[in-house]
Amino acid sequence: MKRKRRMLVGVLLVVGGVIWFGTHREEKMEVRGNLSAEDLAGIKNAVRSELRREILPDFSLASVKELPATTLRRLQSKILLVEVQNSTNTVIVRIKSSHDPMESFSVINGTNGWHVQRIYWRL
Repeated sequence: MKRKRRMLVGVLLVVGGVIWFGTHREEKMEVRGNLSAEDLAGIKNAVRSELRREILPDFSLASVKELPATTLRRLQSKILLVEVQNSTNTVIVRIKSSHDPMESFSVINGTNGWHVQRIYWRL
């Protein structure tokens, strides 16, 4: 039992390191509208935090088994577009990875920072 725990902790540390290094890369993105550098950094951090939450949503066996594939998919995700809506308090962020179709998020500037909501499209 101790060996399994050590192995799980080791895997989680490696995955955490890969996530940390993977999220600290520069992205070429299009920004439509006027945003300060501080706002853009806050938006990018909020979206990346939301994506990291999806990597290991809980400690269930299914989540642990999906960890490598989910981690790879999220590390390959890139922010393509940040588009300011009618007010500068709301932006739409579009993300693309090599395995998934384009994803969209609505990011709203609240009193305590930027908050992310996934936009679901019906086709």
